[in-house]
Amino acid sequence: MRFPAIDPKLPDGQLAKQLKAWIVTRKAEAIRDRTVAGGKYPHLCRFANHLYEALGNSLRIVAVDRPIEASIRSLQDRSSRHPGQWFAAGDDACDKLQRSLLEHRERFIQEHPEVPVHRINFAKLTEDPETVINELIAFLGISPTAEEIDSAIAHVNPELRKFG
Repeated sequence: MRFPAIDPKLPDGQLAKQLKAWIVTRKAEAIRDRTVAGGKYPHLCRFANHLYEALGNSLRIVAVDRPIEASIRSLQDRSSRHPGQWFAAGDDACDKLQRSLLEHRERFIQEHPEVPVHRINFAKLTEDPETVINELIAFLGISPTAEEIDSAIAHVNPELRKFG
């Protein structure tokens, strides 16, 4: 599925199988590196059902809540700064993509109340990253070092909030 496509070209079964293979690789890397496996890519919202098929009860969702218009403007801005890149798209495509991903994510969460979900308010993340990151750590049940926590906090860019 090429960016900014909304629907995959692969059949559902094949897509779930490929995602499972990707997940197995990430889990192996996490075990090797004594860390956790996870994925952060907006299109994963579109594949929530496929991920659930592949992961079953081990799926956990971290949903970042940001006003949709701000999310669209941010993607449009990124696209305008990088014309011709694989991740660039026109304004209408950015709008359609972001709305579709949000719809898929929220529908999956509503239809699967058994899947643990941790919601992060984007504005709060940019204003108080330490609190938000500590809440995320508790949700994930992980024990990062103080250095890793400091690195995560420093990684949050408050300028990302320029669109809301």
